Amino acid sequence: MKNIELLEWDSQNFDFKVGQLLVEKAEKFSVNALLSKAKAEGYRLLYIITPHKLNNLNLFFDEKLLYSKTNINRYGITCDEIESCKTITADLYQLSIKSGEFSRYNIDPVFPTYLFEMLYKKWIENSINTDFATDVLVYRHNTKIVGLLTYKNKGCVSSIGIVAVDPLYQRLGIGSKLIQHYESLLSDNIVEINVVTQGINLCARTFYEKNGYDIVSRKFVYHLWL
Repeated sequence: MKNIELLEWDSQNFDFKVGQLLVEKAEKFSVNALLSKAKAEGYRLLYIITPHKLNNLNLFFDEKLLYSKTNINRYGITCDEIESCKTITADLYQLSIKSGEFSRYNIDPVFPTYLFEMLYKKWIENSINTDFATDVLVYRHNTKIVGLLTYKNKGCVSSIGIVAVDPLYQRLGIGSKLIQHYESLLSDNIVEINVVTQGINLCARTFYEKNGYDIVSRKFVYHLWL
């Protein structure tokens, strides 16, 4: 069996030992052997990541879909209500937590709610300070932030992080305006956009597909609690 990879950020922030194991071939995977090894090494939570669904595991799992787009609309619309945000606000915290509605950290019944909310608060904080993001775009209605999109450029690829719209302002095209505005900001050296969403998040999947994004890969993440 492969060695379990210690996830330092997760372990430090959740205050218990977290690791992950990549499983390429389901037929060679033994959960009993993994349990013994993980317990001996003091793990509380393991992420089992695999390209195949493990039907013999009675564990919570999340299907993660990677969407990609290469036909970037650099000359699309820009929107006066959208701006770059450099300061954390209560609206940003609320939208960030809202974006995680279908996150495995929120859906897993064993994962503590307060840790899920802490995780997404840290995500937006680290996006504002540019550790996690190149920029944070917000859509304002009067003075209230009602839409959010974060992204990170690395080399020739741009990755979307958080996308959220206040429930009271949904179905008004704000999400599409954010993504079109974002694409118009990308320089010519960016040739691909990636974004990950959950298989059960049908609204997000419809949104990305409507805006020209296609599924390029999928994987399953199982939570094994010890």
